[in-house]
Amino acid sequence: MPNPAHGSRAGIICALLLLYFLWGATYLGMRWSVEVIPPFLMSAFRFFVAGLPLYAALRLGGASRPKASDWRQTSVISLFLIIGGNAGVAYAEQYISSGLAALLICTTPLWIIVLAWLTGTGARPTSWILAGLCFGFLGMFLLVGNSLHGEHDFSGRGMTGIGVTLGASLAWSIGSLYARHVHLSCPALLGVAMQMLQASLILFLIAWFTHETSSFDWRQLTPRAIGAFLFLVVAAPVGFGAYLWLLKVCAPSIVTTYAFVNPVVAMGLGWALAGESITASMLVGAAILVVGVAMVVLGQPAKTPAKELTEEQAPL
Repeated sequence: MPNPAHGSRAGIICALLLLYFLWGATYLGMRWSVEVIPPFLMSAFRFFVAGLPLYAALRLGGASRPKASDWRQTSVISLFLIIGGNAGVAYAEQYISSGLAALLICTTPLWIIVLAWLTGTGARPTSWILAGLCFGFLGMFLLVGNSLHGEHDFSGRGMTGIGVTLGASLAWSIGSLYARHVHLSCPALLGVAMQMLQASLILFLIAWFTHETSSFDWRQLTPRAIGAFLFLVVAAPVGFGAYLWLLKVCAPSIVTTYAFVNPVVAMGLGWALAGESITASMLVGAAILVVGVAMVVLGQPAKTPAKELTEEQAPL
């Protein structure tokens, strides 16, 4: 329930809408960016431009200096969340639509539940959550099958995009589980800035090794690609700031609704602004997947610690 001492109902609604739009539009922003800018190079610049000012502002604002252990722990998180997860999606969106990518990434809460259960770091899922897992994975299989037999084929680029996106979802899940057991001595938002900076350096190296830096021609930049890139730079810190504020003023179950609202927003924006096709079978698969994710997310204990939710970051 909203806490009147910290935020009004109107403020909470506005912050939720901001969160839904910023993180939902991220997928279309990545697709438009990688139309011109190679994915690893784009991700490297994106997180460097977003991370450096955020880190500087927080340190100048009085945030404590991170310890060496903080840098070590955030480096592992950035490897799975930003490099494997976020940059993986950027790479995949060269081959699949932004709406499909968002829907496949929507499976992340499902993977987290399964991996936590199998590794003994989480409780056995309740009957309600197991039903949600079944719905979620059924929706995922329907989406993949529809995509492969529709606009893509098993040997084509679409299969690469789908496989990389599912791998990114799995990487994000592993990183989230690791982050649950990380205890930073610095503020959470500073930890996010550290992850961005560390990931950007590794992504620059990847871009160099894959010859993205030498093959990219800056003269090919278009206004749409530049605008999409700038949106991604702003969306990361602003969206996460709204996320942290919401965790302080209302129940986690309300905040985590982004997990099943974002893919709907992404699919709608891709259809409306990028002309991405939405078939009846895709809508059925998407609906089943979103219902499954909603059952899993809302079926979690009501008193999930805000700190744990903060460390299981949503798409940057």
